[in-house]
Amino acid sequence: MSRTRPNLPTLAVDGCPGGWVGFMVGGAAAAPVLLASPTLAQLVDDATRACQSPLATFAIDMPLVDEHDGASSEAYARFARGMLPGCAARVFSPPSPEALACDTFPQANAANRRSTGKGLSKQAWNLVPKVREARTLRGRLPASTRMIEVHPEVCFAQLAGKPIALSKKAEEGACARVDVLCKACPVWARALRSACTSGASLRLGSWTTARPQAHDIIDAAAILVVATSALLAEHVTAQALSWGEQSPQA
Repeated sequence: MSRTRPNLPTLAVDGCPGGWVGFMVGGAAAAPVLLASPTLAQLVDDATRACQSPLATFAIDMPLVDEHDGASSEAYARFARGMLPGCAARVFSPPSPEALACDTFPQANAANRRSTGKGLSKQAWNLVPKVREARTLRGRLPASTRMIEVHPEVCFAQLAGKPIALSKKAEEGACARVDVLCKACPVWARALRSACTSGASLRLGSWTTARPQAHDIIDAAAILVVATSALLAEHVTAQALSWGEQSPQA
């Protein structure tokens, strides 16, 4: 698969226990660099320094919900489920802006039901701190940086031509996903396979509170491969339409 923007600084991020993990490439970094940090702002700062220039694309597996576009992430979730026949349950509904403002799960569950007609899953509630963190950072990024929500399982479905049925937390499922990444992006195959298979154990000691698991690193790698290819256009369009905007060029 050809890279559509190989020299433009790109950061691909997934949440992990204790923080965030991501890959960045572009600018001064010709090959993907694996990064992790307890905060999203620090991860962006680290990536910017490694690239030696501001980020052009910041792709993240996190609902980008705020007070003004609360429907956007739910619309993207519907797009993601449609891309995952037989595996749609891997995509959960994001919390509404009203639920994000709550302090407890019962309050958030009730607020989500009032605003959307549906309750809030515990999985979605557990992500609320990270959703808030991403929302705050989104408002502070320079105008030249495009922040886009990207679901890793959709990335794998795009790259493999169909959803990967095996669980990402099982050894077989992890290996299948790494194989898909290396086939889709042979120029980065060695770097991606090394990071995905040994990154957590090799780098964990230097990452303080961030404790990325193998599947977190693999998900971030999938986001990177799609974020640096023409496949990103499908994700951009899904969100642009839900926000009532014209689809920007990917």
